[in-house]
Amino acid sequence: MKEDKRRKKDISKEKKNRKKELKEQKKAEKEVKKSERLAKDIDKKRKSIDRDESKIGKLQNKLTKGKSKGKLSPVDEMTLNQKIEKLKIDVAKDREKLAKLGRKQ
Repeated sequence: MKEDKRRKKDISKEKKNRKKELKEQKKAEKEVKKSERLAKDIDKKRKSIDRDESKIGKLQNKLTKGKSKGKLSPVDEMTLNQKIEKLKIDVAKDREKLAKLGRKQ
């Protein structure tokens, strides 16, 4: 009788321990995935910022060349300036997001 009770207790303890270990393992795997995703998001933001900054440079070059040659109409100048300003705003937003992601890491 006493042995049966002990065995049952031991078996239930083993089951609990296994469940606990599985839960901890899943939690660790989840943390690893989360950190990988975070690193991936940070890399994407950096690339996005670099891409937008290069676009800004190209548009500014186009604007200055067009002005110096006199080929740009006032409307074209205005559209280029609007594109540049929009890209600058996007870069600022991406930098803020990148800073937030960096704090999470």
